[in-house]
Amino acid sequence: MRPTLFEIPWWGATLQAYPTMIALAVVVCLAIGPWWAERLEGLPRGRVFRALVWVGVATFVGGHLHFLFGTWLGSGADDGWRWGLHAAGAIVGLTVASLLVPLAFGLPIGKFVDGLAPTVGIGIFAARLGCLLRGCCFGALCEGAFCIRFPSGSMVHALHATYGQLPAGATVSAPVYPLQIYFAASALLVTLVALLARPRKRYDGQVALLALLTFSGSAAALEFLRADVFPRAYWGPLPQLAWVALGLTATSVVGLATGGWFARPSRRVP
Repeated sequence: MRPTLFEIPWWGATLQAYPTMIALAVVVCLAIGPWWAERLEGLPRGRVFRALVWVGVATFVGGHLHFLFGTWLGSGADDGWRWGLHAAGAIVGLTVASLLVPLAFGLPIGKFVDGLAPTVGIGIFAARLGCLLRGCCFGALCEGAFCIRFPSGSMVHALHATYGQLPAGATVSAPVYPLQIYFAASALLVTLVALLARPRKRYDGQVALLALLTFSGSAAALEFLRADVFPRAYWGPLPQLAWVALGLTATSVVGLATGGWFARPSRRVP
């Protein structure tokens, strides 16, 4: 864990890991997204870049609104209001925008989302590394060599100390699932699935649906390894984040089951 990457004493400023990794995710997506869309789907790079900017805005809005919705019973800490994001809400915002924004730029929706799918995984991967450095989105208590501990001053350590799960003077937390690493690995899996599926796709949009299924299915499973801490919202027996992930999973399954009915011949965009 390294919430502060480095300090600039003469400027009185610090470079925080989480917002830095989020910014890196944005830069990487804007850099490789249009290139990938051109190489994979033959889309004009300039139009894709402009469309991707608006899709990115919708992604952040969706992620932040979902964070606020999921934590509205909490204290509304200042840091959360500035930087709080939930991946599931971000994917919802990205999905909705990807169905609307391409139309404004004369881009076919199916080709646009297929060309964008590999980039999404890379962006999520960078953001999840920010979660690891910050120490948020941590896992539940676990046992085993694969478990990790966080140092004193982290959210995890403070939580365990509050609930009496640490001996007096402990400088590290109790072992927890390396959930941030799991999330990061599943993000790379999204990119891998999208790239492998591209040469075999039968219709435009199929790659994106497979990528969505990979993301949402893994997120739904991993949510059950997340530490159960206030103000985690529940809807009935399951966490709200798990319901959203399951809803996205169901949507992608239905899309894959019916997408072939609406398939149209692919053509290169002028």
